[in-house]
Amino acid sequence: MAARELREQDLMPKTRAEAIGLWFLSEKEGAFQVLPLASGNFIIWDEVFLPLPIYDLRDPAAVIPGLTPLGDGVRQTVLAALVESFLSSPSPRGTLRAIVTVSLNQEDRQDSLAAADVLIASASPEHQILGLEAALRLGSDEVLPLLARKVEALRPHRMFPGVLFALGTEYKPNGEASVAPLLQLTSMHLGTADFDAAVASALRKIGTRAIVPAMVELLDSPDQTAQLHAAHFLSEYALFADANGDLSPIKPGGGRPVGPWGTDATQANMPSRDSTRTPQEYAAFWKAWWAENKARLGFTGP
Repeated sequence: MAARELREQDLMPKTRAEAIGLWFLSEKEGAFQVLPLASGNFIIWDEVFLPLPIYDLRDPAAVIPGLTPLGDGVRQTVLAALVESFLSSPSPRGTLRAIVTVSLNQEDRQDSLAAADVLIASASPEHQILGLEAALRLGSDEVLPLLARKVEALRPHRMFPGVLFALGTEYKPNGEASVAPLLQLTSMHLGTADFDAAVASALRKIGTRAIVPAMVELLDSPDQTAQLHAAHFLSEYALFADANGDLSPIKPGGGRPVGPWGTDATQANMPSRDSTRTPQEYAAFWKAWWAENKARLGFTGP
């Protein structure tokens, strides 16, 4: 859709004739072509025009503190304009929200995390939720305590399931350093559908001895999916833990040697699709197993 092929009155709806914003153009042999903000062909003005709240493009660092000091100035300017446009509306339209999401996935990690912090600090629940999603996708452990503080207020919002998806599916833990902040979330037991399950899914990605107490904590979750996550991990732990309660490294090809803790009873209490046992029954077995074997496995504390 080259600009020269369009009539002037077709470039922008009349309702936007006086609007402040950015067009994105590329020039080739004297002709300008309008670039869509997102990938693919654009069919509506939302995809080629970024509304702005003021005429001037502000210093990016004034909009997003914490940007990479030696980052790409042009990209940071556009990112700041995008964030400022998004922040100017308490309930942004879906197209703009999608563009912000894509941009935070593709920009420099430090810049994207700094932008996420700005969104999380907004008074708008929708802004906060998008910021939390972005930070979780980027593997930020610093956002987990923020999520713990904000979850009660945000969980009724229609967009909150996106945070749960980001936590359970897209978040990549930073090894055992992520256990403590995730454990803070396991202790909340909010009863929100899928919340504890998302935390359990994130913990299982770590998969080491360090997550055992957290998974035991999730046996008391009101979320049945979380209980099944915990029971499944504990059954694998019982199968592969060595005499000291440590999990040996995974061998090339993905296997671990079977240890001395596996029994017919632990194998029978590994959740499976065709099982007739309830999540509560699995939880009861593994709580009893933990109480009996915790000290012998080398764990201390309550």
